[in-house]
Amino acid sequence: MRTARRILSLLPIVLGALLGAADGIKTTTTYEKAYGGSKGAPKVDAGKELPRYPAVEAASAPATWKVKPGFKLQLAAHEPQVRDPIAVCFDERGRMFVCEMIDYSERRDEIPHLGRVSVLEDKDGDGYYETSRVFADNLPWPTGLLWANGGLYVLATPDLWRFEDRAGKGVADHREKVFTGFGTGLKIINVQGMANSLQWGPDQRVHLLAGGGNRGKVSCLLRPELPALELGGNDFWFDPLTHTFGLEAGGAQYGMSYDDFGRKFGCSNSDHLQYWVHDRTGASANPHLPLPGSPRTAAPPKSSASVPMNPGASSARDGVSPARSREPSKAAAGSAATSPVRRVRQSIVVMPTACPSRTTASRAMRAVSSSTAR
Repeated sequence: MRTARRILSLLPIVLGALLGAADGIKTTTTYEKAYGGSKGAPKVDAGKELPRYPAVEAASAPATWKVKPGFKLQLAAHEPQVRDPIAVCFDERGRMFVCEMIDYSERRDEIPHLGRVSVLEDKDGDGYYETSRVFADNLPWPTGLLWANGGLYVLATPDLWRFEDRAGKGVADHREKVFTGFGTGLKIINVQGMANSLQWGPDQRVHLLAGGGNRGKVSCLLRPELPALELGGNDFWFDPLTHTFGLEAGGAQYGMSYDDFGRKFGCSNSDHLQYWVHDRTGASANPHLPLPGSPRTAAPPKSSASVPMNPGASSARDGVSPARSREPSKAAAGSAATSPVRRVRQSIVVMPTACPSRTTASRAMRAVSSSTAR
């Protein structure tokens, strides 16, 4: 009996190891293991010197935001309906799907995974989503989602999944891996540069950030005849009807969207607002005329965080970012600074109720946090 209990206690560890070997993602368990032990005692006692802020009730949280004139925030959902939300999308019925990154990078090998997607409904039409249930679970670090053609696409490195509710019971009963290979290009994955931000583009294809530093050779399991593509610091797109796919200029860290004119904008912690002037990838065909860098800084001067950058990464200088290599052999590894993904004590989702732009409601709604990141 004791032996049986011992075997059962080891089963999650064994499954976790097998999963890591299967998907090619290696993670670290401690800072010391990854970077070595501290060389001296810390000079600052952060526990004593950092300020403490009391938690704010969900109903009062929107009032703590500074909102641009012409906009208004309305509470759409909060705990326990949502937990650690980082992205939302909507289906044709108005249901809100929330990507919940509950787990931490050190716990990726635990089975089942803590990441999940919940579906919320506003049945009385007052703007508040009062019902919630788990739509899909057991996802390692889910970072983005999008509804298309009766199913939900969810990014969970190294895979892009599609979930369907074929029985009509409000939960996913069909789970299919569509793409794989994201984040498999480095010895140890950069958890702050994983693929994210699925968005519809003006070309009716789905676009996502994938050039944050992890690289990887991506293939479509539904289209095995199509050759796999090395990300090499580029972003990624696919057609949800045919599942054809390709690369485009990219490199931002977390957060991407399009404006009404089809311009693509992205966000990084050291360059808060970027846009891409073209989507060409790779080296210039003319060796005497190098391809100019696509990303440009759109943030106001001196508004970005002062973060050391790796060679080849963009920098905000006079509103112009230098050219960056998009050749797979020369792609930059990306910044190792803190990701803009927010982890919060109390989770809420708010939405603007008055927006003067023509941006669609599905793009205007955002998952936000009500307290300082953990």
